[in-house]
This record gives sequence, C-alpha cells and structure tokens, in this order.
Amino acid sequence: MKYCESRLYQNVMQELDHEYQSINDVGNREVEAANYATSFLYQMRVVCGRTVLNLLRNPQTSYAQLALNIFFGILVGLIYYQMPLTLPEGLQNRSGAFFFLIINMVFGNLSAVELFINERAIFIHENSSGYYRTSVYFLSKIFADLIPNRIIPIFIFSAIAYYMMGNILTYASNVQVQYW
Repeated sequence: MKYCESRLYQNVMQELDHEYQSINDVGNREVEAANYATSFLYQMRVVCGRTVLNLLRNPQTSYAQLALNIFFGILVGLIYYQMPLTLPEGLQNRSGAFFFLIINMVFGNLSAVELFINERAIFIHENSSGYYRTSVYFLSKIFADLIPNRIIPIFIFSAIAYYMMGNILTYASNVQVQYW
C-alpha cells in the first residue's frame, strides 16, 4: 500500500499514460496515412523507375551475380561433363546434377532479401510519411530486380551446365522403359 502512495508509483503511472497516449497517436496517424494523394499505378511507376535507376547507377551487383553464375555453371558442367547414357550411372549422375542446379537457383535468389535490408531506413521514413504504399515498394523492388539479377543469371547458368552435361533431354528420349 505504501508503494501506491509513493512518488515513484506516480512517476511510473505518468510514464505509462504517456506511452499509452503515444500508441494511440500512432494508431490514429496510420488510419490517416491510408489516404494517398496518388493512385497505386502512379506510385508503382515512380518507385519502380527510381529502383531501376538505382540498379543502373550501381551495376556491380548485376555483374557479380552474372559472373558468379557463369563460374558455377562451368564448375557444375565440369563435374558432370558428358554424362553416360547408361541407365544406372546416368540416372544417379543426373539426380546429383539436378540437385546442384536447384540448390544454386534457390540460394542464388536468397540475395533478394538484401534489397530490403539495405534500404530499410529509407523505406520506413518514406512509408511513414505517406509517400507510397508498402505493397508498391515491395512489388517495384521485386519487378526491377527480377530480370537483371534473377532470370538472366539463372538462364545463363542453366544453359552452360546443360550443354556441358550432355543434353539431359536427349537422355530422357533414349531411355526405354521395360515392362515385365
């Protein structure tokens, strides 16, 4: 009971009231920020244009991604160079090759997370100011990054590995299934 009558208790309660008030103010601001002055498509065009411009100003990441995929494509192609067309060995080798191809594609795309981490502070500031919707930011980042850093390097990796391994599709058409 003495604590409830103390000055420390009153200070804590004032701080809690202040915190509750600030939480309510933030909640009210979020409702007000939901009304945007421009349309979704206009915001998308502006933010996507800015993202593409940033990618063009800093092409090192695209070049590094491309060089890394060329290197790994040659490496996987050399490991599985001209696989035999026999059923047991060819099947095991192709299973291993598909494993490497899929793992490279999955882990190569994990670098997309870095896009959002690097610009976190900018996004929080611009989004809380009501410049654009959250969905616009993320979609424009994904669309601008998709072709130069995701599709082209994976296509080049797959093309190099495919031709060095000895046309996997040729193997599939040459295998004859026997039924007992």
